[in-house]
Amino acid sequence: DNFRPGRPEDSNHVRRIRVQMTGQASYECLCRFLDGLHGLPRLTQVSRMMIEPATAAGTYPIEMEISIFFAADNAKEEHAKVAQR
Repeated sequence: DNFRPGRPEDSNHVRRIRVQMTGQASYECLCRFLDGLHGLPRLTQVSRMMIEPATAAGTYPIEMEISIFFAADNAKEEHAKVAQR
């Protein structure tokens, strides 16, 4: 499984970090993850998501890109937090 945060991108007074992830999850875990994104205190957007048919083990291979948005003045510390996860 892979988790790769990108570099912050500026746009007016907002910055965005794109995070690319690959992995496998059960249907239930994927739904919980997506629901958890909705509950974050920060604006997030699923920019891209590809789900392949379930494997014999019942997990789904997944690729996704998530964008995380935050105020530009907090950019360096937020990028460090995302990179540590």
